[in-house]
Amino acid sequence: MDSYHAEPWGLYLVRAADAPPYRYTETWLLPTPSIRVTMHHVNAAHDRDPIYHIYIGKFARIEPKRWRAEYHYIDVVARNGHVPELRGVDELFAAHAAGHVSADIAQHAFEQATAVVDGIASHDHNFERWMSTQGITLHWL
Repeated sequence: MDSYHAEPWGLYLVRAADAPPYRYTETWLLPTPSIRVTMHHVNAAHDRDPIYHIYIGKFARIEPKRWRAEYHYIDVVARNGHVPELRGVDELFAAHAAGHVSADIAQHAFEQATAVVDGIASHDHNFERWMSTQGITLHWL
């Protein structure tokens, strides 16, 4: 089941999960909003109430078949119809204090994470509705 393909707005990957109870994981690397979106699945049936794990960072195609992904310690967990949850702020600040992340990157990551929360909230707490306003149509198994 491991596969990937590129779309104009990002890179899609699906692979077998490495941690029970999940059976497979789907991920989109999306350079323009600077996010990686992941869904974990217990079974092959499409989840009726998906949980989106949205990781903040830098994601970019650097060659036709080569991508770079850099995670910046902060993420958002979202379910349609629910208030998104911002996670990892303390890890981001600790990484900055330890010198692993510059002040500019930490500030950008925090601002991007709050923009994700705001974007989802401003579209009736619907992640994919927010993505569609940016010209991004995500598809899942």
